[in-house]
Amino acid sequence: PTFICGCHGVLHPVISNCLICGRLHCEEEKDNKYCPFCKYEVMGRDEGTKGKRTKEEAHKDRLLRFDREAVKRTVVLDDQADYFKDS
Repeated sequence: PTFICGCHGVLHPVISNCLICGRLHCEEEKDNKYCPFCKYEVMGRDEGTKGKRTKEEAHKDRLLRFDREAVKRTVVLDDQADYFKDS
């Protein structure tokens, strides 16, 4: 018998989220070993791979870096701009 609060971190502090379905688990659900939605094992913040850079973190960092640098990489070259100026 597992307790399911269902507040998704609104009423209680979030302790972790499911890596499969993304469901947020609050502090009241900390005794649940498995996600009540997809039944995947949920690890808390202190568990998991300590000191190792996980594949998910590397992907997150790559996406954030792309978002920061997207403006620098986006350049519009308008070949016709000077044509209209000269004629």
